[in-house]
Amino acid sequence: MKYYIRALKNYKNFRGRSRRREYWWFFIINTIIVFLIGFLDGVMGTYTILENGRYIPLLGTIYTLIMLIPGFAVFTRRMHDINKGWKSFLLFIIPFIGQIIMFVWLFRNSHIGFNKFGPNPKDVDNDRFINHDNIMFNLEIDKN
Repeated sequence: MKYYIRALKNYKNFRGRSRRREYWWFFIINTIIVFLIGFLDGVMGTYTILENGRYIPLLGTIYTLIMLIPGFAVFTRRMHDINKGWKSFLLFIIPFIGQIIMFVWLFRNSHIGFNKFGPNPKDVDNDRFINHDNIMFNLEIDKN
């Protein structure tokens, strides 16, 4: 749950990196909430029926719109973690193949150490770095 809350608190942060754990916890908890809200929409009758018979859930739509920016932010930071830019999102345009590539990338391990988007979040979470005047220093001791 702490990773979901961390992603929500960083909703406007499109810089830096997010580890797999943060992205996937955000995704899983969001999915559970969407199902619960969908159930609630059905029970409360807060949905609209279109002419073609499709349902549009009111609460689910509102929640989804609210979560668009935090979701895209955590996705962007996840792409940064594997050393890809936010433009990687455009792979979703390619039917089937693009989604498979993106899915595989989302499960990839972090780029080791620093990359052009910042320090590895696993190292930062483990307090192996300190931040002094916005410059990150590695606290690991050379074991030679």
